[in-house]
Amino acid sequence: INHLTITQNKDLRDLVSDLSMTIQDGEKVAIIGEEGNGKSTLLKTLMGEDLSDFTIKGNIQSDYQSLAYIPQKVPEDLKKKTLHDYFFLDSIDLDYSILYRLAEELHFDSNRFASDQEIGNLSG
Repeated sequence: INHLTITQNKDLRDLVSDLSMTIQDGEKVAIIGEEGNGKSTLLKTLMGEDLSDFTIKGNIQSDYQSLAYIPQKVPEDLKKKTLHDYFFLDSIDLDYSILYRLAEELHFDSNRFASDQEIGNLSG
């Protein structure tokens, strides 16, 4: 990330100002801060999402292969899906060996992937 500035068009407030950093393969980065200070906007920018309410300046170089973003609010159409449907019916390009390896590394019970629990009812 080179000289990234994210400005909110509504009030011309910089959420991110002249951020430069390099994240090496295998490194993990957590973005923390108070509500409304641009954490989600920064992540959406890094994911390449189109953010028409913001002016983005700077350069981001990424292959996006190992970038993950978990939004705080789940889209309405996703809330009614079960974990089973999400992981096994909708994910045509999902590499299941990676999914199960990550579940093991994170001490996540991989049997939950087949659950009939709705995503909107998950907690934590």
